[in-house]
Amino acid sequence: MTAEAALAFGVALSVLGVYWFWELANPVAAVWSAFSILFYVFVYSIWLKRSTPQNIVIGGIAGSTPPVIGWAAAEDGLTIATDSVAVVLESLLDLGSLMPWFMFLLIFLWTPPHFWALALYRSEEYGEVGIPMMPNVKGPERTLREMKAYAALLVALSVTAPMSYGGIEEGDSIYHVLGWTCVGLSIWYASTVWRVDLDEQRDPTGRLPTAARSFFVSMLYLALMFIVLVTASFGILGAGFGAALSVVAVVRSESRART
Repeated sequence: MTAEAALAFGVALSVLGVYWFWELANPVAAVWSAFSILFYVFVYSIWLKRSTPQNIVIGGIAGSTPPVIGWAAAEDGLTIATDSVAVVLESLLDLGSLMPWFMFLLIFLWTPPHFWALALYRSEEYGEVGIPMMPNVKGPERTLREMKAYAALLVALSVTAPMSYGGIEEGDSIYHVLGWTCVGLSIWYASTVWRVDLDEQRDPTGRLPTAARSFFVSMLYLALMFIVLVTASFGILGAGFGAALSVVAVVRSESRART
């Protein structure tokens, strides 16, 4: 495939996708979709990716928007008011719930430790193609410190999971089941970041085993967090199911890691 053909396909797919949201959902979903595409292409890919080791941090905004787009698409009656700039922003940000913004922040804070774990054992390859990732610019020690900071922020964010639903009282059973499940999952993922050993011997493929484990656990962690948020919307039984599934997944992951 030529570069021109790839560009034409990408532009056509982007325009069709935004138009699809505009016609079949609402203008708010369409605008967030367009924002995600334009930010990813022009801000992240063209500008940030090859200019700063903070590329995935700022660029992570684009990758964090899918829950916002999906929530806006599912919400009835969303329109864009054009009375003033402030009113436009308000109509784009008010999606009727805090949940999409909780999910946005979850992905945003998850992105740096997720990708930097990969970069810790692939820094040479990033350097060879001119991508200034944190490990090959600031060093692995600085990278690991910042990974730990973001992991700690994820734990703090998970405390607010029940509040993002709205309508759940602090004394309700579901508040505690959902909250402790999210906090427990975040602590578990954070523990894999803290267990990254920069001095360990690389395996035959050149990977740092503890960094590789943190990278793969990060994907399981994010999937479990979203499953828990969805199942909890069905009430206390759903929250209990999400908690039980999380426990089984964590135990299985830790057992496999030991063997």
